[in-house]
Amino acid sequence: TVAGRYQVWIRSNPAEQHIGNSPFNVTIEPTVLDTAASFVTMLEASTYIQAGNAKNLTVTARDIYRNVIHPAQYPFALTLLTPRGEVHKSKSVLNGVMDGLTVTAAGEYKLYVAYGSAGISGTPIDLTVMPGDASSVNSSITASGGVARIKATFSVTVRDRYGNLRTEGVDQVSVVVTPDAGLVTVTPKGALTHLVELTPPAAGTYTLIVTIGGLHVAGSPLAWPVVADPGPPSAALSSAVYVGAPFPRAGFSWSAAAILRNADGVGLISG
Repeated sequence: TVAGRYQVWIRSNPAEQHIGNSPFNVTIEPTVLDTAASFVTMLEASTYIQAGNAKNLTVTARDIYRNVIHPAQYPFALTLLTPRGEVHKSKSVLNGVMDGLTVTAAGEYKLYVAYGSAGISGTPIDLTVMPGDASSVNSSITASGGVARIKATFSVTVRDRYGNLRTEGVDQVSVVVTPDAGLVTVTPKGALTHLVELTPPAAGTYTLIVTIGGLHVAGSPLAWPVVADPGPPSAALSSAVYVGAPFPRAGFSWSAAAILRNADGVGLISG
């Protein structure tokens, strides 16, 4: 059952000389592939990989007696499935070696290696593809207009070069506001964004310069309009207007509208 090269001796008895043609050599070849005895080895021990980086593996082909078979005799197929069971990538494993499995979409996958319809022992292998390093080109800023002397917030979404959202790690997000708007804080929020907070001192158009590692994100620099703070409504200058029939009847609905103005008589949004 053990494949290899043997020398066979045949004597009339152990003490006498070999008979004709003895000794002679015999080569025992492995039998057919057994998928249960074969196995897959990741050349890198970790099952984590960064998006865009290569993962390498080998298939050790063996027969039912655990004899190693040259893998060139058997075409293996590799399939990478998403958590939903969708085929993300398929590839042939030639000569038992697959160099450079590269996945760019971050997520959780299952890696199958099979010969025909039979899976190789040890598969599927759970493979986690992590987002790559932050890419300023694929990252972006989202900001709406502000109001003077009122705290404003906006977000910076950080992605890698393949568009994957950054889910961990500290990215060098920098925000500069001109003209000077005082203290600007940048705080990582959850897995997806950085929250930027500032309080513009006066009305006007500010410029938001947002960079990652010194490079502008998409949309930066951004013109940021800030309007004057209208202040609270003035009871003396505001009024209520009745809406409805001159003499509402009992049991029927009616309504009134508030017309709000600030201390300067400037109309505010009614509410």
